Amino acid sequence: MTAARRPRTELHLVALGLLFSGAGSLVLEVCWSRLLKLVFGSTTLAVSTILVAYMLGLGLGGLFGGRIAERMKNGIRAYGIFEIVVGLYALAVPSILHLLPRVSQDLLEPLGFWPAALLRFAVVLLLLLIPTLLMGATLPVLVASLVRSREEMADRIGLLYGVNTLGAVLGTLGATFVLFPAFGVLRTNAIGASFDIGVGLLAVFVLAPRFGAVDPAADGAPRERIPARRRWNPVLLAYGIVGFSALAYEVAWTRAIAMITGASIYAFAVMLGAFLTGIALGSLVARRWLDRFAAPQALFAGGLALIGLLATGTMISFTGLVDLFTLIVMWFGLEGCSAVLGALTVSFSAMLLPALVLGAMFPLATRAAVAPGERASRVVAD
Repeated sequence: MTAARRPRTELHLVALGLLFSGAGSLVLEVCWSRLLKLVFGSTTLAVSTILVAYMLGLGLGGLFGGRIAERMKNGIRAYGIFEIVVGLYALAVPSILHLLPRVSQDLLEPLGFWPAALLRFAVVLLLLLIPTLLMGATLPVLVASLVRSREEMADRIGLLYGVNTLGAVLGTLGATFVLFPAFGVLRTNAIGASFDIGVGLLAVFVLAPRFGAVDPAADGAPRERIPARRRWNPVLLAYGIVGFSALAYEVAWTRAIAMITGASIYAFAVMLGAFLTGIALGSLVARRWLDRFAAPQALFAGGLALIGLLATGTMISFTGLVDLFTLIVMWFGLEGCSAVLGALTVSFSAMLLPALVLGAMFPLATRAAVAPGERASRVVAD
């Protein structure tokens, strides 16, 4: 194997690991959300608290990963260790949650509404901080190890991000439709943990020794002087707003579609799967062209405008989606499978186009935000 070919082979093998670790991570998220709802209730505030705490942990993990990535000699080995720790911690989560009802009752009952909500948030964040921190750190660490130059940045980051998100789709749908009915929540949690542990062992003992020591200049990328870090990057600030709006879209559209299809656990899984599928496909498809544009900042600005237009179109389409769901149910009957099919059709009709653009925006934002000579892992982390 030539030195020029090794980085590309490494990328594909690690991407395969990201597919399975992404599936394992979402299986765990679905399990933990289910278990935490039993502790705190399934009210809107309780569910939102779980989601926000989980996303905050991932965000903090991204910042943490970006800060340590440049100091690591073997990012693939670090990724493997992170996944092993996540899997081992996940095995202990059900036992920890078993203790929470009594603690929750003792702590929350004397408090008012908002103090109780803040304390609930703190408990969930503390409980999930270790695994979500490590989950969020994996992408910046891998980017630092695998992305060699600006010319390949969007291509490689888009592949890693897209494949990981595609794994998340498989984890969400697999846990809801296959693993929960067959094995129950606790065994499904163990299966998700085994995914992460298995990928971690593969990365540490197989991938890291074989590919982890590849010279960053092996693919011909020149070593460039790293510029001083800009304190405020307008592209990253704009992408932060995109991240906020994407989560707002997901919550709002899921609520709206639930009013059409019903609020069953299967319908919610289908909606989330449709949204994540669009993001994964958008990243995987667009990555092949994004590095070719000489003005990625202008393309990024155009993407922002396109998201706004498509989101507006989605809101306008909801009236017609009611008729579409009614037609599917009338055609196929009132059985459970027809409701799932209707939820799938409505979800993809509403979410696919804007989600495709949202998926393409991540590698594009990285490409647009990174200055010549700057390391991609620093931007990915921010």
